Amino acid sequence: MFVQEEGFVGTKALYQVTVAPYIILSILYINYLIVHKLRHLSASERKSLFFHLIGFLLLSICGIMDLLILFGTDLALNLPSHTIFGVIGLSAILSYSFADRLIIIINERENSFAKLQMAYKKLEEARSLSELGKSSAIINHEVRNYATVILGFAELLKYNTALNDGLRPIVEKIIMSINRLAEFSNEMLDLSKAKILKEKKPLNICELIRHCVHDYFPNRIDSFAFINMDQDTTVYGDRKKLEHVFLNMFRNSFEAQATRVVVKIINAPFVKLITIEDDGVGCNFENLKNIFNAFYTSQKKTGTGLGLSIARSIIEGHGGHINVASKNFLPHNEHGLIFSITFPAYQEAEQEIDFKDSSTVLIKKNIDYLEAVVKTFRNVRIMPDIIQDISDFRPEQLSSSNVTIIGNPDTIREINERYSDCCCFSVASSEGSGLYVEGNRDGLYNGIFCEEFVVSHMGMANS
Repeated sequence: MFVQEEGFVGTKALYQVTVAPYIILSILYINYLIVHKLRHLSASERKSLFFHLIGFLLLSICGIMDLLILFGTDLALNLPSHTIFGVIGLSAILSYSFADRLIIIINERENSFAKLQMAYKKLEEARSLSELGKSSAIINHEVRNYATVILGFAELLKYNTALNDGLRPIVEKIIMSINRLAEFSNEMLDLSKAKILKEKKPLNICELIRHCVHDYFPNRIDSFAFINMDQDTTVYGDRKKLEHVFLNMFRNSFEAQATRVVVKIINAPFVKLITIEDDGVGCNFENLKNIFNAFYTSQKKTGTGLGLSIARSIIEGHGGHINVASKNFLPHNEHGLIFSITFPAYQEAEQEIDFKDSSTVLIKKNIDYLEAVVKTFRNVRIMPDIIQDISDFRPEQLSSSNVTIIGNPDTIREINERYSDCCCFSVASSEGSGLYVEGNRDGLYNGIFCEEFVVSHMGMANS
């Protein structure tokens, strides 16, 4: 296929009509595959493949120039070989691409290591609570035995006629302290048994909540407001344990000086969502972070810090989730807490199913507290389409009027400039704590980013 004439290497016609077209078509086809692949990758992967494309194009051009020399044309430079320059260029580009990718991997490794440390810390906390739970039954049994004896003698002393007025208040304080000790002992026992469910029975949660209010808060009935509770909503669980949850939460609201408690139920495709909103004093960010931790309490004199921890354990034992947001961070001088409780809505064979919501796009770039945002979606078993930044959008997503976009304020501002018809919500931390969401058009929701927002404004609600 090659001939040598007057010291120069040339090609025969057979080479020019078979091998050469095959090489050129192969080069063109490989470049086409790379370009086609670029359209369906994330921004980071697209950048890496783009460098590969440039390097391969450089190598292809140099190779074609060598072919032109073999064809005996004057279009190529008078050099022994162009391919060597293509190989050097490709090597340099691939080295840069490799270094860039290595930096990304190292950063991801550091982030993963930080998350692993946090998970290990939580595991240690869970292990200590587990050990406490295993021994609490025995401890509580002994404590209650001794407390009963002490309480009995204290009651006898209280009604003893020989007891003077100076000692009687002391005896009453002993009785009060023993009662608190017994209450604490019972709470410890409840904590150790919170996730133990012998069997789940279908319960009308609306009826359970109403009975809890009428039985335990007969003098505060006018302080309650019920929304979407005129229909039956069934959950599966233990009635006594769930009653304990709502009793504890309503009691906490009134202890926080609430004058109004709003209970709302929303039926989503795969969860039953219950929100409890009050207008109490609320809490600051430090309290909000630790509100479900065992033994953490802002009521230093009376609280044991076990109430909400027990409530969370009971709800998780039912396959549900509980989350909290504070209205204190809103820009309208509001105060109070919003608790979001979800229970699974079991389908056939009692299997829990996640809902893939492709019409909701979450742009995770530079979102503060991204973990909290994803957790909120997860709590209502909705899985949005998560992308890194605007460049990862598919063309059909932005052309659809049914797509809802969630991102940080700067990202949403950029989308509004490019695509004014999109329904967008910006999520930001308010005063460095708490998540506030704001719609890009009049009439859209402005308020706390919570489970109720996700269910109601992602088109999932069926109240």
